Amino acid sequence: MFLALLLLFVAALFAIPACRRLGRGAVWVLPLPFVGVAVLLGTRLPDALHEEGIRQSVPWVRGLSLDFALRLDGLSWLFAMLVAVIGALVLVHASGYFRGDSRLLGRFAALTSLFATAMLGLVLADDLFVLFVFWELTSICSFLLIGLKHEHQDARDGALRALLVTGGGGIAMLIGFVLLSQAADTSSISVLLQRGDLIRSSSLYVPALLLILAGAFTKSAQVPFHYWLPGAMAAPAPVSAYLHSATLVNAGVYLLARLHPALGVRPEWHWILGHVGAVTMLVGAAMAFGQRDLKRMLADTTIAGLGTTVLLLGIGTATALRAALVFVAVHALYKAALFMVVGILDKRTGLRDVDRLRGLGRSLPLLFLTALVAAMSMAGLPPLVGAIAKELVYEAKLGAPEAPGVLAAVGFSANALMVACAVLVGLRPFIGRGEATRVEPAIAPVALLLPPALLATTGVLLGVVHEGLMAPLIEAAVRVMGAEPATAELLADTAPTAVSWLAKGTLFAGVVLFVFRSRALAWSGVLRRGARRGPARLHDGMMGAVAAVASRVADVSTRRPVAASVAIVGVAVVVITGRALVLGGLPPFPGDRVPAAHEFVLVALVLAGAASAVFSRTPAAAVIALGVIGVGTGLLFLLLGGPDLALTQVAVDALAVLLLLLVLRRTRPVLGVRKGWLQGGLALAVGAGFMLLTWAAIPDGHLRPVSQQLSELSWPVAYGRNVVNVILVDMRALDTLGEIVVLTAAAIGVVALLRGGRQEART
Repeated sequence: MFLALLLLFVAALFAIPACRRLGRGAVWVLPLPFVGVAVLLGTRLPDALHEEGIRQSVPWVRGLSLDFALRLDGLSWLFAMLVAVIGALVLVHASGYFRGDSRLLGRFAALTSLFATAMLGLVLADDLFVLFVFWELTSICSFLLIGLKHEHQDARDGALRALLVTGGGGIAMLIGFVLLSQAADTSSISVLLQRGDLIRSSSLYVPALLLILAGAFTKSAQVPFHYWLPGAMAAPAPVSAYLHSATLVNAGVYLLARLHPALGVRPEWHWILGHVGAVTMLVGAAMAFGQRDLKRMLADTTIAGLGTTVLLLGIGTATALRAALVFVAVHALYKAALFMVVGILDKRTGLRDVDRLRGLGRSLPLLFLTALVAAMSMAGLPPLVGAIAKELVYEAKLGAPEAPGVLAAVGFSANALMVACAVLVGLRPFIGRGEATRVEPAIAPVALLLPPALLATTGVLLGVVHEGLMAPLIEAAVRVMGAEPATAELLADTAPTAVSWLAKGTLFAGVVLFVFRSRALAWSGVLRRGARRGPARLHDGMMGAVAAVASRVADVSTRRPVAASVAIVGVAVVVITGRALVLGGLPPFPGDRVPAAHEFVLVALVLAGAASAVFSRTPAAAVIALGVIGVGTGLLFLLLGGPDLALTQVAVDALAVLLLLLVLRRTRPVLGVRKGWLQGGLALAVGAGFMLLTWAAIPDGHLRPVSQQLSELSWPVAYGRNVVNVILVDMRALDTLGEIVVLTAAAIGVVALLRGGRQEART
């Protein structure tokens, strides 16, 4: 399992150089790491089918008893194989889609490999916090992939919206993980799932559940967080084929399936997942039916499919869990194929409008056949595997413990709309003699067409021999989710007549909706506009308000003199330190040490430098006086036993003085700040506040050297003998991280200013 992660990570590192060197030959190299991962997973399938699976771990954070643990069982094997197989096919497709642009192909391949690494780590993780690290990495990678063509405004907007929604949900989920680990007294997922009774009886169950569901719902685009997914369609078609059909959006589904044994018994789980899933299923289908853009139509049907899966997990019976897993696999196959088909149509015609595309079947017969087969699976036509998934879903809804009739009716309505969308995507662009459609010459036909054709063919193959290929894996995954399968077959004999009649009726209703689409859009459009304008408009309004407040603050702060801004900061410092001192009090004065004579001299030197800086008549003299302060402070550090701190102080101070003198040489400013009693009093108050705060930080009024303690802890705790390095990277790691962030932000700002200056000079 660690080898699989390493393969994909190395692929991400070498993807860009490989595309530059190999050119068209990259099509044969880029998918190889994904194929290698698929082969590794295939060799471990017999072990994964056992309920306990395979577990590997290495120590990670010893102080928190956290291990970097991975687990491969039936559930994680299914999702991991989807990541590997569809990732390989998407990279082949992308090599044709981005043909002639090795720069864009290299960036796509590198980010896709890194995303696949994160997604594979997410589904294999056997620790809550390891899972969270990979979870957030998928959000960052998806942000970069959605904004792959960052020169387009809609790509930047879609990427930012996706990052904000999924990132916010991730933060909530992290808090939920902390509460869940406290309730179970462990962060190990394997152990946690065995303590379901303890978790469900804890008072932390409800808040942990709500926070974890927030993360899962945002990632898997459930109402009311669904609005980010259609905006992500600004990404190129290969991105949508991978992220928004088979991997990223299924992360939330996987999390719910993984935690089902621990969280999925209490009524809160069933009520929330059932209602949210049903609403999302119906709203997504209605939005899709009213779309004209084929790509956005597929995005909305993805929302409906995710709602169906969440609803099945909310029902929670063995049949429902089996149906959910089958639907995840089937949906990934046909939806990735259809996204690729739409990408080819866009590439060949420059259009994605379903009302303008006509008669392409004669010029693109193989593409027509591929789209038709994938759309048949989406509609649930036998003998494709989509028909099996549809019947399983209906069987699960009819067997639900509560409101089976309502669930079946809602599912029938949503599925009928999905059938109509399948006809619109897979049939309508290829038939008829309507408006003439421009067709460009073939662009890498094999690389473009082979991946969706293989996915569509797989749907046919699994539909014919599903019992031998899918059934053992699905049943093993269902056992992992805490439910014993009722039969060894995917399709049971429970109410076969009702299930078959519902499936046939769905097909008929979908065809009727397609024929009378213009009339049906009258009511479908109401739902579509309401769903899209509600949360989306609220999100845009909030972002606009934040931008307006930030702009106002920036305007006020930039118009105010620098001295006034410094004064405001000084007042805030005095208020904060004063409140802390009043509440905490002061310890006895540290009188166990008498300062030496040379220390008084250095303090006098620092005070003289401060006075000179204040009363200097020229800027250069003030800067030199500041240098005197820095040197005196550095000497004090040196004499008090801090040579490394003294060296840093003197080096930084000397560099600052030099830079300031160089700036003064070019700008020649005039000291115009009025120095009065108010400014002086505020300065003294700030200095006194920090002095008293430092005094208050001394425990019991006695100074104790920390060097001996740090030296003793350096090797046992951090395995390092260089005490200074250990302090920087372990003992005060957050301080070092903050400094790195500040320096990085400053460097980015400098680069932006320099590039902006160059562009202005060119214009």
